[in-house]
Amino acid sequence: LAIYKPAGPSSEQALELLSDSLGAGGYACEITRASRLDAPTSGVMPVALGHAESGSAHWLQFQFAARQVTKEYLCLCMGKPLGSKGTKGVVTNPLLSSYSSSGAMSVWSSSGKDAR
Repeated sequence: LAIYKPAGPSSEQALELLSDSLGAGGYACEITRASRLDAPTSGVMPVALGHAESGSAHWLQFQFAARQVTKEYLCLCMGKPLGSKGTKGVVTNPLLSSYSSSGAMSVWSSSGKDAR
């Protein structure tokens, strides 16, 4: 099962909300996560319907452990474009990240961490 986790709640909180919603709809079951997303990150989070020792949980966790899962990150930016459509580059300047209830933002800062 793939769920959308909004920015803000932890992965554990998102799973608890999903479990409560399923239970309220008459679909009580355990849910096991195979990976996690940081609280300020939104995105798709795969979960297994079943307890941690279930076949579905083992199968999903194996996919991550065997590096069979690929991830793609999308960065939404605003401001003046740095090039024409399709321009690619690598960020090498130090970035400082800040988090708020409306989301996360990273900006160039000499006191930030090196970009990786």
